[in-house]
Amino acid sequence: MVALTTFLPNSQSFETLARLRGVVSVLRPANIIGGLTRLFLKADSGVSVSLSVHYHGVGFKFECFNLVVEESLPESFASAHQIGVISGWDTVRCIFRFEWQRPAVPGEVPIDWEQITRERGERKKIPGTASAVCVSMVGIAFWNAVRDQPIAAIVSDDDNNPGTLRICEKSGQIAAAIDVAELVTADEAPRWVLQLEQLRRALARAD
Repeated sequence: MVALTTFLPNSQSFETLARLRGVVSVLRPANIIGGLTRLFLKADSGVSVSLSVHYHGVGFKFECFNLVVEESLPESFASAHQIGVISGWDTVRCIFRFEWQRPAVPGEVPIDWEQITRERGERKKIPGTASAVCVSMVGIAFWNAVRDQPIAAIVSDDDNNPGTLRICEKSGQIAAAIDVAELVTADEAPRWVLQLEQLRRALARAD
């Protein structure tokens, strides 16, 4: 497989997400106009989190977006207003997405287009012909373990509104947000990232 580029949070960010408990208030900064480029989460457990989106260029005409998690909140947190409440969940799961570019097969794209195509999916589905591969954390899902299903999700909406966040509460929206993604609990995410980093280094040495 081609070299893997990673855009992933550090262990502290995962620890912050794991400490979210109880009812979570979703707040929008008062100074944001237009799309949701930043959101704040305030939990019953006393933990407050800032969510934003960063852009990265992976290769020629290949970009990706990743969720940035910070516990330290700016002054604008004080003037933020509530736009939603998430309850009935017990576990935060991190949403990781693999994306890649590969040469198009004959007839796959119009002949006057650049003959490449971009896909996303599970790690095991990355083809050997991929010319660039990246993985990023694109959102978080609030999971109900008893029902074994998500209650809500917050994802970076890189398809329709690049650089913005989207709150998903309907089952269809949530299913689409977590489709072809790998979900890992916030507690288990540091180990998952470490294993991925070991793979990345092994691929880099083999290149």
